[in-house]
Amino acid sequence: MKIGELFVKEGLITQEQLSEALDYQKRFGGRLGWILTTLGYVNRLDFFRTLAKNYNLPFFEDIDEVKRHIDTKLIEKFDPKELAEHEVLPAKLEEEVLVFTSNPNSQRLEEFIKKHFPNERVKQVIITDLDLIKLLEFYFKDRFIDTAVHGLFYISPEYSASRVFSKGQVLALAIFIYGSLVWLYYDAVSYFIALMVLVQIFYVVSILFKLVVSLAGAKSEMEQYISDEEVKSLDEKDLPVYTVLVPVYKEPEVIGILINSLKKMDYPQNKLDVILLLEEDDKETLQAAKAHRPPSNWRFIIVPNSLPKTKPKACNYGLLFARGKYLTIYDAEDVPEPDQLKKAVLAFKKGGDEYICFQAALNYFNKDENFLTKMFTL
Repeated sequence: MKIGELFVKEGLITQEQLSEALDYQKRFGGRLGWILTTLGYVNRLDFFRTLAKNYNLPFFEDIDEVKRHIDTKLIEKFDPKELAEHEVLPAKLEEEVLVFTSNPNSQRLEEFIKKHFPNERVKQVIITDLDLIKLLEFYFKDRFIDTAVHGLFYISPEYSASRVFSKGQVLALAIFIYGSLVWLYYDAVSYFIALMVLVQIFYVVSILFKLVVSLAGAKSEMEQYISDEEVKSLDEKDLPVYTVLVPVYKEPEVIGILINSLKKMDYPQNKLDVILLLEEDDKETLQAAKAHRPPSNWRFIIVPNSLPKTKPKACNYGLLFARGKYLTIYDAEDVPEPDQLKKAVLAFKKGGDEYICFQAALNYFNKDENFLTKMFTL
């Protein structure tokens, strides 16, 4: 029996809703179960429960029951980023390998099994995608936080600001302070005159430097123009999954603006991997976001309480669970153009492999409100 018919048989959807979902699938592609979830016809728990029946696999909906099967010595051997990427959590290794997954019989899961358990008998057990994230966070929270905070330093320390001052800079600063104190002691007037001259020279040099950099940047700036005709010519079936990270903190008043904008995006909703990143102590924004009833395929990920409490760290944390081929970041008050993601896909195709990032033009929807908003718009 096909999974769509199984949803009807279980009384979760009507035949009309199934027909609508199948038409949606013909137009946009994607998996039927997620389409039904995206359209709001099936909730997340019923989807995974029916998915388990479709594959004739056990389904655990009690996260504590899952924990009782986990062998911590076994899972500590794995890279948690790899487990998150392949949506899998290995369990007891006795006569057979027990793996908990939210994506059964997928290519990623098969690759993981072939790599780590090529000769063992494997039994799959289905859990929801959110339960999988909770379990990974339970067992690997410290490692996830460490990766989010220090990941760049581990990979490319020369680009990281973890080390604020080098030894040479500290030595130079100490010599400057010592010299200043000695000079002040013997001739305070000449010291302050010299200091003011140095400050003015530094100020002029910094302005000239910014001017040169701005002119050089403007000369080499590349603008990728995407026409409306190109957007209309896109085959929506071929559009990839697009991850949208939304880091928010103490913004309950404006989170609804972005949620409503993302609902109106001209992009297949079943291919939008929207991750709302909220801090552990921000209950107000979480409740406000839930009140706007985002689609069931969106995910709420709670960033554990740790320092620094910044949006870049939150994005690094959310990146560990991203599913999309492409990724973008929106702030809570952003109102993106409906076709922006389609234009981004086209820009990447036209730009080639050497381009890894495009910056969308920034505008202000309240540009005529006052003088300040007009200046920002400029």
